[in-house]
Amino acid sequence: YLRAKSVFRGATLQEGTLALGTLSGGVVIMNQQGRLLHILNKASGLRDDGVFAVYAGREGALWLALNNGLARVELPSPLAIFNEAAGITSNVEAITRHRGLLYVATGRGLHYLSSPEARGNPAVFMPVPEVNQQAWALLSTEDGLMVATTFAIHLVNTGKKPEVLANLYTFQLCRSRFNK
Repeated sequence: YLRAKSVFRGATLQEGTLALGTLSGGVVIMNQQGRLLHILNKASGLRDDGVFAVYAGREGALWLALNNGLARVELPSPLAIFNEAAGITSNVEAITRHRGLLYVATGRGLHYLSSPEARGNPAVFMPVPEVNQQAWALLSTEDGLMVATTFAIHLVNTGKKPEVLANLYTFQLCRSRFNK
C-alpha cells in the first residue's frame, strides 16, 4: 500500500506510533513494529487522499495538510463513519454481530463489515450477493444468521451459500422464549 500510494511525509505520535502521509492514499497509522493500525483516507472521511504534511500536535491530535484543506484527527477516534464510500448505499434497518462479524440489514440487502487487515484498506461493508433485496431484521441463532427480507427469510452461514427458509414477506424476527 505504501509503495503504491507514495509516502511523502511522516510523524511520530505521542504513544510511539507512526503516521505516514501519502500522495494518493491518505495517512497510514502503524505501530513501532510496522503493523498497520489504521488507514485514514477519503473513504474513511478525509476531504482528500493527498497528504502533504503531517504534524503531531501538543494535545495529541494529528494535523494533516491535505491537497485541498486541513484536517485535525483525534487518535484513537471514538467515532467511525460508514457511508457510501464504506459500502452503505441505502437505509439501514438492523444491525447485529454474528460469529464475530458485524452485519447490517439495508434497503439493498445484507452486508457485513470486512476485516481491514485482510484487505489492507479501511474496513468497508461488503454485500452478501445472494441476499440483495430489502432486508428488515436480523437474528443471530446457533444455526446461523436469520435475515428477514421483502421476499424471504434467509439463513446465512459464513463460507456457505445462504439458504431460503421460507418465501414470506417478513418485517421482524423474534427469538422464542421456549426455544432459545
